[in-house]
Amino acid sequence: MINFKWKYFWLVLGAVLLVPFVLNMTIFQFGTPLTFGEGDTWLAFWGNYSGGILSGIVAFMIARLTLTEDKKKHNYDLKLRQLPAMLRLRMEVEKVTKNIEKAYEQKEMLIRWKGERANISIEEYPIHVELIDQEKWSYLDRVLNIDLQMKLIEVKEFYDTFSKSLIYDGVFEKERFSELIISIGMHLPDYNADETPIEQVEKYRKLEYELQYHYYTREHCWKKLEEGYKQEIIDAYQALLSEIEQVKKEKEQFEKAP
Repeated sequence: MINFKWKYFWLVLGAVLLVPFVLNMTIFQFGTPLTFGEGDTWLAFWGNYSGGILSGIVAFMIARLTLTEDKKKHNYDLKLRQLPAMLRLRMEVEKVTKNIEKAYEQKEMLIRWKGERANISIEEYPIHVELIDQEKWSYLDRVLNIDLQMKLIEVKEFYDTFSKSLIYDGVFEKERFSELIISIGMHLPDYNADETPIEQVEKYRKLEYELQYHYYTREHCWKKLEEGYKQEIIDAYQALLSEIEQVKKEKEQFEKAP
């Protein structure tokens, strides 16, 4: 099937070739009382007239082609610009998947090791994983695929929250919390909250909040992974790899083009 642009080109070319013939048949072969001037005069007029029109058409086509090529180059530059960013993000998503597996392994070890310490929950033990690299994730805005960008943002937010709660040492902080309660005297029957210094009260509230926050955050994140989010992270990783390969192919095609 002939491309629309080529149809337009042949139409213009045909019109250019046909115009002299039509002019010759109409101007030089016939005359009317309403027209003035000899054929040579009319030939000069129509030559200037048609020349101006043709010059305008050529200028328009050149400008249109230039804009089209500039647009292609701009789109190519944008796509190429995101490639280094996506390679950095690939490293980060790989780190996320590896550290989630690492967290599962450590959790299983803690379950087997905990034994007699039934008074301490598994979610209070620290699990050693890597935190996200904020500098690498700052390139997220360069990803042009909005759906992929949203998936990666969700992965980042999930793992950033989860990993910080995993490394939180709830066992140690719980001991500090117990010591603080004793130092304040909250365990005593005659404890009077009005006599407790405001600094100690604020410290108590902060520790209490942190313990509850990290405990329930870990519990929620484990549950979310078990309900299928682990696979969603893998799917986002595969989508990122696919987008990287697509940009590489477009880069090769653009560089091979004449």
